[in-house]
Amino acid sequence: MKKALSLILALALVFALAGCSSSNNNTTTPATTAANNTTASNETQPTSSWPAKDIRLIVPYSAGGNSDLCARKLAEIIEKKNLLNGHTLVVTNIQGSATQEAFNALMTADPDGYTILMQHNAILTQPAFGNVSFTMEDVGAVCKLMDQPFMIFASGDAPFNTTAELVAYCKDHPGEKITMGVPGVGSSGQIGVEVFLAEAGIRDSMQFVYYPSGGDSLTGHLAGECVLHGGFATDGMRYVPSGELKVIAVSGQSRNASIPDVECFGELGFKTDYLTYQGMWVTKGTPDDVVNQIAKVFEQAVNSDEFKQYCDEQGCSPAYIGPQEWHDLMANLNSVIVDLVQKYGLANSK
Repeated sequence: MKKALSLILALALVFALAGCSSSNNNTTTPATTAANNTTASNETQPTSSWPAKDIRLIVPYSAGGNSDLCARKLAEIIEKKNLLNGHTLVVTNIQGSATQEAFNALMTADPDGYTILMQHNAILTQPAFGNVSFTMEDVGAVCKLMDQPFMIFASGDAPFNTTAELVAYCKDHPGEKITMGVPGVGSSGQIGVEVFLAEAGIRDSMQFVYYPSGGDSLTGHLAGECVLHGGFATDGMRYVPSGELKVIAVSGQSRNASIPDVECFGELGFKTDYLTYQGMWVTKGTPDDVVNQIAKVFEQAVNSDEFKQYCDEQGCSPAYIGPQEWHDLMANLNSVIVDLVQKYGLANSK
C-alpha cells in the first residue's frame, strides 16, 4: 500500500505557483503580432468551422509568473507556426478570489472553444482548501502541457546551500524564524512548501509570508522580503545563473538536469514527492470535435523544438496528453490532494 501511494505521489503532486489574490486585475494582451498568418499550416486540418476568430486564453494569475510565461510562449509558437489558420491566441490575465474570477469567466463563456483557460494542480487545491465554489468537473479537460518540478529557492547570500545545511542552521539557531514566501493560500505551491517543511522537520522554524501568486512571491523574494520561497522551476530558475537565487532542493526521484548539483526529494529520503501538471481547460459543454481540435493545436505547439527548448531552460518537461487522459489523471490526483490538505490541516487556514 505504501509503495502504491508513493508511486501516485511521485507521479503527481502539486505546486506552484500561484494562488489567490485579494485584488482583481484583468489584463488582455495579444502574445505576438499578426506576422506569418498569410499561409495556413498543413499541420492543422479543422473538421468544423473552428477557428473562425481569435481565441481568448485566460491565465488566472498576474503577469510574470510561470503560468503567464508558459501561456505567452505557447501563444508565440502557435502564431509563428500559424496553427490557428490566421487567428491569434490572446492571453488574458484575470486575478482575484483565489482564481474564482478567472473560472467564472470561463464557466459563463459560450461553449464554443473561443474561451480557454490554463491551470495547473490549483484547480484541485483551491477547492480542497474550501476557497472556491467550483471543481474540475465544472469545466472541460483539453490537454496536459508539461510537468513542473517543485523547488525551494534561497536568497543568493543565505547562509545555507543545501537542505542539510538549512536543517543544521535551524537546529543551531533555536527560536530564530526564517522567512518563507508562500505563493498563495490554497495554491498548489503552498502544499509543496508544506510537504518540504514537514519532510525536513523544520516547519516550526519558519515565518510564513503569503503572496497573491507565484509571480508575486518571486518578486517579494528578489526584493528581500523573505529568505526562502517555494515555487515552480519556471518561476525562479532564470535568477539562478546570476546568483540572485539558489536552489536548495528539487522534487523528483532523480536530479534535475538543469541543476545537477541540487539534491532531489528522493535522495533526501522524503516519503512524499511533489510534482505539478500544467494544462488547458475549456467551458463545459464545448463540442468534442472542437475540444479535440484545440488539443491538436497545443499538441503541435508542445512538441515543437522551441517549446522543448523553453522547458529545458526552465527546468521542466513537455508532456502532452489528450482530453480523456488529462481528465482521468487529474481526477485520480484529486483524492491525493484532499488527503494532503487534511493531513497538514490546511483547509481555510493560514
